[in-house]
Amino acid sequence: MKIIQTIILYFIYVINLHGEDTLPYDFNNNKTQLTNKINVTDDNKSNGRIKEINGFVMPVGAILPYGGLIDKIPEGWILCDGKSYSIEKYKDLYQTISSSFGSIGDGYFNVPDLRGMFLRGVDFGAGRDPDAILRKSLQAGGNSGDTVGSYQVDALKDHKHEYYDAINVSNGCVGLSGGGGCFNSTNYSREINKTEESSGAINEGAEETRPINVSVHFIIRY
Repeated sequence: MKIIQTIILYFIYVINLHGEDTLPYDFNNNKTQLTNKINVTDDNKSNGRIKEINGFVMPVGAILPYGGLIDKIPEGWILCDGKSYSIEKYKDLYQTISSSFGSIGDGYFNVPDLRGMFLRGVDFGAGRDPDAILRKSLQAGGNSGDTVGSYQVDALKDHKHEYYDAINVSNGCVGLSGGGGCFNSTNYSREINKTEESSGAINEGAEETRPINVSVHFIIRY
């Protein structure tokens, strides 16, 4: 019982860090009733957003997948669609991401444009993104290289394909896909094992290389 009382008292202490009301409880009946009477004061509220003891409940600049409709995006979040916003109006977000994802000019900055995108961690010297220094800016004025906000186009890793090319000899002539010639020979056929470098694919397929996926919206905390 003492353990339960200690947990409840600690919970009340945490709640009182953010508001003025306490939680009614009844140790005699061994039950606790939680109410929704917590008052948010100006000390832990900024622009309508609630702060914890260490900062906002969700840090400014956090990006989350969101499965709801665009017109249902909760207060305090912006759709990651690359739009430009006023620095003065969204100063907390600008102080966090600056113009990493682009800027149309003084007084404005862009949120990330993550429509149709996968996210990837900044390599930060780890060597897992061998083309990190070649990364481009997502939008004009944004970051490039091995840093947050930079962008890569899709690509296939350099590789080799092994295949067989048939040489057919008929009536003294050799036929190949790349040319041929005539020899003094009777009918003859053989296969040659070849390995050649490939910078792309010749087989038919989709317009991109992709894993199995599900679409969501990405939103950013301001």
